[in-house]
Amino acid sequence: EELKDLTELAKEMGASTRFSATQAAEGLKTMSLAGLSVKQQMAALPKVLELAAAGSVDLETAAGIATTSLAQFGLKASDLVDVNNILVTAFTNSATNIQDLGLAMQYAGPVAKAAGASFKETATVLAILAKNGFSGEKAGTALRAAYARLLTPVSKAKETTKQLGLKTRDASGGLLPMSQRLRNV
Repeated sequence: EELKDLTELAKEMGASTRFSATQAAEGLKTMSLAGLSVKQQMAALPKVLELAAAGSVDLETAAGIATTSLAQFGLKASDLVDVNNILVTAFTNSATNIQDLGLAMQYAGPVAKAAGASFKETATVLAILAKNGFSGEKAGTALRAAYARLLTPVSKAKETTKQLGLKTRDASGGLLPMSQRLRNV
C-alpha cells in the first residue's frame, strides 16, 4: 500500500512539476535512505522539489542536502519545510549556490551544533561568509575552525579576546550567535 502511495505521488509530481516521475522517485529514495518514513517522505517531497527547482539541482542532491542538515542538527522530518526555506533564503541572498551551501554545511554543521548554534544561525553565518568571498569548503572549514576555537580557546586567545573587549559568551556561558559577531566586525 505504501509503495503504491509513493508511486502515485511520484507520478503526480512528475505530471505537475518540471521534474519527471523518475526524478521524483529518486528524491523519495534519498529521503528513504536518510531514514524518513513513507508519511514523512510524502509530506516532504513537494518542498524538496521546490528546493531543487530553486537551486537548479537534481532531486537527489536537494534531498541529500536537506536530510543531511536535519541529521546534523538533530531536527525532525517535520522540520524539513523550515530547513528548505532557510536553505533557499541563505543561498538566494548571498553569493553562493545550494551545492556550495550544502558542502559548507557538511564541514561546519556538526561543530556548529556542538557549539549550540541552530541550523538557521549556521546557514545565516555561511551566507554572510559567502557575501564576503568564502563559500563551499572554504566557508565550512573556516566556520568549523572558528567554532572549534571558541569552544576550546587556548590561553593566548582567551587573553587577546579579553584585551580587545570581545565577548564570545553569554551570562550562562553559552556562545553568543556568530552572525551577530560577524555583522559587528
